[in-house]
Amino acid sequence: SFEYTRNLIDFPDFEFSDRGMYIPNICKFHLSDSTFHHCRFSQQNNGAAFLYEGKRSTGHTEDIVLENVTFNNNSSPYASCFFMKPLLTIPILKDLTIKNHQHAGNFVLVIVFPTNLRKDITLERCTFDNNLYNKATDAKPDCGGSGLWIAPAQFSPGYKDSFHLIFNQCKFLRNRNNLRGGALSYGYSNTLRYIFLDFNTCTFEDNTCDGQFGGALSVNGSVPVTISKCVFKGNKAVSAINKGHCIYADRRARVVISESSFIDNGLYNYIVTN
Repeated sequence: SFEYTRNLIDFPDFEFSDRGMYIPNICKFHLSDSTFHHCRFSQQNNGAAFLYEGKRSTGHTEDIVLENVTFNNNSSPYASCFFMKPLLTIPILKDLTIKNHQHAGNFVLVIVFPTNLRKDITLERCTFDNNLYNKATDAKPDCGGSGLWIAPAQFSPGYKDSFHLIFNQCKFLRNRNNLRGGALSYGYSNTLRYIFLDFNTCTFEDNTCDGQFGGALSVNGSVPVTISKCVFKGNKAVSAINKGHCIYADRRARVVISESSFIDNGLYNYIVTN
């Protein structure tokens, strides 16, 4: 087992920085009350703050808890924050702050389930602040400014089985994407299209999409998206032909919105459906 609490990993000089942690095998992995700052790793398929590979090991069990951890300005070509591949359990994710990941690269936070592990995943009171994901293309438009990818591995057993990705009291602040969803874009890939999205009492503020589609959210899943008691403020899609300063619901999407507020989000077209 590995328990890590009340610690700081900081590389003040990016020229002399490295990955924060490498955990190759499944284990009891508890990370709390700590900060990862300026971690950088230059190899592919990595994760700068940490890489949890989740390899099966005889006699090992798995229990993953991340609570009250700050990830600040880390960098790598793939998963600039962290990359996790749980094998047996759903990780507990509470009070995480993911901020200032502005370096060019694929994704910010990646959790991939290589086996048929389909249970609801909850992010509780997590904050995504001032992140940039600018690798979106028309062929691969998922993730949005937060650079978030939580999904089964492509073509793994049951990868089309549905489960809920739940955001409770989360904040998406000042994130930016080049194409869709200044805060988050989800449901375009066949790997993501069967994941229910639930946003409960969340805040989307000052997120920017440099393209047309969704200053805060752009969604295109085959299963419903539920938005309840959320606040959208100051979000915008920069393109003159914008489609939703707050939310763009693409052709497959089914979106249910209730008891939410939309305040000062650009001019016209707060919510657009295709």
